[in-house]
Amino acid sequence: SIAGISRVGGRSAGEIAERFLHKAANRSAGLSGRASEVLRSYFAISGPLGDAAPMVRSFARAAGLDLSDGLDRFERRTALVAARGVDVMAIRFAAEFSRNFDYYSGLVFDMRRRGSGPDGIVATGGRYDDLVRHLGSPSPSPAIGCSFWLDRLEGASP
Repeated sequence: SIAGISRVGGRSAGEIAERFLHKAANRSAGLSGRASEVLRSYFAISGPLGDAAPMVRSFARAAGLDLSDGLDRFERRTALVAARGVDVMAIRFAAEFSRNFDYYSGLVFDMRRRGSGPDGIVATGGRYDDLVRHLGSPSPSPAIGCSFWLDRLEGASP
């Protein structure tokens, strides 16, 4: 309040500062060599969506992790996408892909024009059940959404 900062996203300046300090402390703690190695191995997984679950299952076995529940759900989601006629081998899965917003709580995606870089994004979105909590709600609320760059859609091929 001394700095004239009003509430942001339902949080006071003090709450924002506290969260910032908490995140900074977590970063400085560092990871063990083994944990860092496992994360690097996971983030290297990339390929067609139709091949993603087997690649992650192989990673999990090698790392001694049980990811079966999440991977079972992931495979069901991929099968539902394929059942709608979408070529899951034409969709790129990248374990390193993420959003820099901590309210996302599940699948996140970008849709790009073929052969384009970051400026070729025509839509982006994901699941963000934690967004309303970040805005002050006492509990999460199921939410999925996306944004379209209408100016980039013009001339985009299917």
